[in-house]
Amino acid sequence: MVIFQLGQAIGVKCSISTASVLLRVAKPRFGGANKIKIFAWRAFNYIIPCAVQLQNHKLQVSNWCQRCGMGPETIEHALRDCIVASEVWMGSALGIWFSSQRRGPFQDFCMEACLSLKLDNLEIFVMIIWAIWFARNKKVFSNHALKTKEVLDVAGRTMSSYQACWRGTEIIPTKHPVDRSKRWIPPKPGELKMNVDASFRADSNQVGIGCIVRDSTGCVIACCSNIVCGCSDPLTAEALAMREGLDFVNQLGLQIQEIETDSSSIADFCSKEVDLYGHEIGLLLQEIKNRLNSNMVCCFIPRECNRAAHFLAVSVFQRDPFFFGKDAIPVWIKPVVFADLIQ
Repeated sequence: MVIFQLGQAIGVKCSISTASVLLRVAKPRFGGANKIKIFAWRAFNYIIPCAVQLQNHKLQVSNWCQRCGMGPETIEHALRDCIVASEVWMGSALGIWFSSQRRGPFQDFCMEACLSLKLDNLEIFVMIIWAIWFARNKKVFSNHALKTKEVLDVAGRTMSSYQACWRGTEIIPTKHPVDRSKRWIPPKPGELKMNVDASFRADSNQVGIGCIVRDSTGCVIACCSNIVCGCSDPLTAEALAMREGLDFVNQLGLQIQEIETDSSSIADFCSKEVDLYGHEIGLLLQEIKNRLNSNMVCCFIPRECNRAAHFLAVSVFQRDPFFFGKDAIPVWIKPVVFADLIQ
């Protein structure tokens, strides 16, 4: 079923009875389409020549990733988990979706894409995988490292050309598939901005909390990720994220000028005079009010502009809770932070 849906995304009329049907494509609509179709089939079936695969076939090569140098180059690492690949994913239109994915087998990753993405986004999914592999080969065989923007440009131009030829429309030049109007905006020089978010799990009454503080250059000053139990609804979860974020920066002695959340209700509570008497979470909201000072401005932003805090809130369920200052920011946070800056 996954192969069938991936085939649909790249214009292959395929049967779920055999994966090899992807190779029997009738006259391709344009030259580049065929190799992308074949690559998608090969990646799903674990037969692209990454370093670990080559070593498993008795070739005398190092199995270490030549791009990040941080681990063996499995298919999962090459196309998803490598920090270079992660920066591409986080900088794309699928960044928020990617940040919520578990780091399991690559076939499970593809299956989740087919189950949760619409067809247009599934096209982006396939093009990003192909562009990441294209950039990987540039580094391995030509020692030329493409920048994240350049990889996204490859994906965007390829998809634009594919759609134009397949659908019979005029080619419209595009850079890469992302909405530039929805991005994180740095604070003014000399000021600090805190972003907070919550990920609520109704099945366990748990909430993942993410908080990140950055300066005007986008540099991470501090960040934290934690799990709070006993939460019963999304609004309480967002309120807990705000309170925990304020406690975190107060403990570090940071002077925050701006706070951003993707909960309009919490932003209103923090920025306006609201009667909290009798409110179901009135006590919690009052605790937040007591932690705010007159120099702080709290604003609502769309989820697309809050992806770093969202990533921290979601990822805490796969990682241990943490609290980091400027000198100890973990490397796996850098892709999502970098993605905010390049858009």
